[in-house]
Amino acid sequence: MPQENVTMRKNLRYMPLLLHSHQFIEINYVLKSSGSVMITRSGNLPLNDGDIILCPPKFDHCFKTHDDNSIILDFFIRVTTFDAVFSQLLNK
Repeated sequence: MPQENVTMRKNLRYMPLLLHSHQFIEINYVLKSSGSVMITRSGNLPLNDGDIILCPPKFDHCFKTHDDNSIILDFFIRVTTFDAVFSQLLNK
């Protein structure tokens, strides 16, 4: 992840299916699923248009997006940034 506190990118299609995890929080928004699947150690989760996925740090996952029409947006957030923003909201 770059030096920013929050980064966004379009999920890369046609990537090899390799379970991985991060040290940061990943939020995914499924704009268009076209048969996309989230793969975890627990199994496969079919994705639907409008789904939002929250992947905490150290959560093994990958996305099967092997279709030209699949669009998944990835948001990467530093844990310290997430805590600073949401701890204030939750305290209210």
